[in-house]
This record gives sequence, structure tokens and C-alpha cells, in this order.
Amino acid sequence: DRMWKAGDVVELSFDMSLRSLSGDGFVDFRGSLYKGPLLLAYDQKYNDFDPAEIPEIDVDSLSPKLVETDARFQPMALYEVQGVNGESLRLVDFASAGAHGTHYRSWLPIRGLYPVAIQQLRPANGDELPPGEVYLQWTGAGPEAEYALTIGTDPTKESIFTRAKGIRESSYFFSPTVDKKTTFYWRVAVANDKGIFESANGPFSFTIDPSRPPVESGLILHAPLEGVVEPEVGKLLMEEHTRAQAGPNGEENGARYFDGERSKLIYETGAFPTRDYSFAAWIAPDNLDANDSEWHHIFSAWSQGSDDPLRVSVRDGQLVVNIEQASGGAHLGGPRLKEDVWTHVVVVKEEALLRLYVDGSLIAETRVPVELKTSATNVGIGCNPNYAKLEGYKGAIADIRLYATPLTDAAIQRVSKLDIPARD
Repeated sequence: DRMWKAGDVVELSFDMSLRSLSGDGFVDFRGSLYKGPLLLAYDQKYNDFDPAEIPEIDVDSLSPKLVETDARFQPMALYEVQGVNGESLRLVDFASAGAHGTHYRSWLPIRGLYPVAIQQLRPANGDELPPGEVYLQWTGAGPEAEYALTIGTDPTKESIFTRAKGIRESSYFFSPTVDKKTTFYWRVAVANDKGIFESANGPFSFTIDPSRPPVESGLILHAPLEGVVEPEVGKLLMEEHTRAQAGPNGEENGARYFDGERSKLIYETGAFPTRDYSFAAWIAPDNLDANDSEWHHIFSAWSQGSDDPLRVSVRDGQLVVNIEQASGGAHLGGPRLKEDVWTHVVVVKEEALLRLYVDGSLIAETRVPVELKTSATNVGIGCNPNYAKLEGYKGAIADIRLYATPLTDAAIQRVSKLDIPARD
């Protein structure tokens, strides 16, 4: 019922205390600082060093001091803080950052952050699994994070089957022995100096059915493509315009043919492995004389720009392997392929090493990030699964395998031999 008149003033009060926000792997687990509602940022205009040289700061010992500037475009606020090694760092309100055309960053190297919230990924909640090793996976909270895992036979913490602490990777292999259909409930927590924090979405459940045939350890996708496109492991999302063709052994309907223009297979794999994986397939490319410098994907996990944890392709008649990440990519060049000749391809990522094998022999290797940042949950065979352009491959493909583990040399030799499974 107030009657407003000219000259009335409204005053707002904000809590201007300092707080931090923890970032995930897509920002290299850096952090952001807020002074009350103001997001603070490094701006090259107010500092004598480039973005790559921003000093690390400790959130628990910061005492931001307001400073003045004679800059042409005055910021709302400019603070000075000290790095852990005594360096001065000036931080400006984010709305003013870059006003002079300079580089700026709001994700900063910060010590003492709370761990970023983690999400349980695999097995998906409610999955039914065959007997054997169960691969558990969750999002990481940084290279220094430690995790605690609890697995029980009820959703409370009263029936503990397995407990593991001090896990340094964002995955774990669980090997239960059951004689009847059994449901397990698992939850994971991340710990640092700030405390122990459970996942944002747990607990998850999964059921092991001993009546089902066992699955090879670490295998998350297996599509033999022998007459049918449905996988033995994984889930078919889409099939378009592929047809049966003789396979590597000459057996009828032992492979699928892709026409390079419309053909595609897309499978759901769940969260793509970020640390270790292996891919294997038989390929017999067609019409290599028409192959050009465009992408022709045998396999692609492309999810979005700067997010492709693995693609295996043909370009200019050559087999190539690539990883695409915001922080940079990786490339392996393979041999020139022979038209209508079956070739076996294996790609192994083992921590910081990416290796390419052709017909069982190591062809090339390169260094890659230990932990990849990806949101990929499906993969394309003969195509890009999520891009508007098909980027199609022309030729035959058989026996697609994707593992969440690095294949050993012995396993690579066995999987590259016809009719022999990749078991150790």
C-alpha cells in the first residue's frame, strides 16, 4: 500500500563474504571465487602475466583488498590477493572482465576447495548383469581425490558386502560370487581435507543373474554383426541402411556393409571410459580411390565440439585415430588400407599412452591426458553418432568390441585371430 514518490531510495544489502565454487574436469578442476554476488576473474589488463601463469591461491588464507585503477573502463570492483608463493594477483568483477579487449579467466588454480560433486555412472541404476566382474564408474573429482566405496545387499548401510577406501581412480572392479539372483546397492564418496562427501545421485542398485552367460571382463560393447545388428553387450539405439555381407572368415552374413552415404549403427554404452579403454574391430574398406580428406568414421564417440574421446577413421585411404579435447587433441597415423581386404584394428588407451595395433602389430603410439573429459554415452559405427553430418564410412565392419580396460599384448594377439575370443 506504499505510495512511491520522486526521490524515494531503495537500499539493498548483500552478504559480501568470500566464497568459492569447485569446477569439474571440463575446467581442469579449477575453482571460481565470489565476493558476495560478484564473480571474480583474472583480467590481463590488471596483471603483468598471461593466463597460463596465473598463480595458485589458497582459499582458506585469502584476504582480498579493494584497490583503485585509472583504467579507461572502470570496473565495479577490483581486488588484490596473494598467491601461495607470495605473488600478487588482481581480480576484477566478471561483468567488467575483458572490457579492454584483454584475456580473462574466471576458473582459477585454487587450493583448499571443497571437492566437486561426483555422480555415479556405471552400472546404471537398476541394471541387470551377468555373472563376473562388475565395472563400477563415477565422475572424477580431480587428480588428488580419494574415494570410498560401499557395496551392500540393501539400500541402507546395514548390510555391507564390500567396503574400499583410499581409491585413487574413479572406477573399481567388483567380483562377487552369487548362486542366485542378487541385488546389490552401491554408493561412493569423495574425501579431502574438507571432509567426506557422498555422490549426488547414489545409492545405485544392480542385479547379478547367475543364469545368464558370463561376459568378458571389462567388455562394455560387443556387436559381432553376424547376421544381426543387436549387440551381445550394450544396447542398440539406431540402425539405418546397413546390410549383411560375408565376414572375415568368408562366412555368410558375418559382417555389415556401410554405404558411406546413409548407413549407420549407434549403440548406447553408458558413460564412456575416461582413463583406460580398448577398441577392436575387423574392417574391409571399399572404394578407396574415392576416399578423400573428409572424415569417414569406422568408430566415433563424438559427443559435442571438443569432446570426442575416440574416433577411428579413414582419411585419404589411410587409417587414422584421433582424440578431441578442449585442452588439445591426439593423433595416430596408421597404414594405407587395401580395398576389400580384411584388416584387424585395435586401439588401446592405458593412462597416458594411446597405442594403435594393426593385425596384431603395434603401429604407432603417442602421449595423451591420463583422464579424458567427456560426456559421451553412445557411439557410432560407420558414422558420427551425434553430428548433423554423417561422416560415413564405406565398407564392411565386423566384431566390434569396446572395453573399459586396456587389453594386454596377449589379449590383443588373441582378439586379432579369427574365431578366438580376447580372454586372458
